[in-house]
Amino acid sequence: MWYCPKCLLTLPDYVRAPGVKDDLEALNTKVDNLIKMNTEQFKLTKTFSEVVSDGSQDNGAASKQLKATADRLESRLRHDAEEREKQMRKSCAIIHRVPESQNTHNAILDMVSALNIACSNVRTISRLGRRNNTPEANSYNRPVKVEFTAEVVKIDYLEAFNKWTGC
Repeated sequence: MWYCPKCLLTLPDYVRAPGVKDDLEALNTKVDNLIKMNTEQFKLTKTFSEVVSDGSQDNGAASKQLKATADRLESRLRHDAEEREKQMRKSCAIIHRVPESQNTHNAILDMVSALNIACSNVRTISRLGRRNNTPEANSYNRPVKVEFTAEVVKIDYLEAFNKWTGC
């Protein structure tokens, strides 16, 4: 077990077994030595992009493979980011006609709980668009984006909302 330095000093007060402090200090020094050994053994001097750019100057087969691998990794990362964005969008709902004079979070959470959906299924709540402080803006309410924890929860919410007469 690892303890922070402050807790390590007070640990013998709680554990009265003989030699506990010595054993903990010995373990602590062994862990520190392992950490030092690993960091010295695996020190990196260049980043991956620097290695790829340096290798491209050689024009060897290995550098071409390295460049191709870097390109594949980059495209895969882009693709994964796009997929995460799509999944996040599938779990979002846009709600209109929530008055801005109310506290938006409380109004949405009250609405969600009235629909028999757990409030813990709501991840984020935010207003869309800019706030308009002109007198005519009182009649306009910005839509609210609600992100749920899963797409199934969003579908349940929308179905319950369509049947709800609390508006």
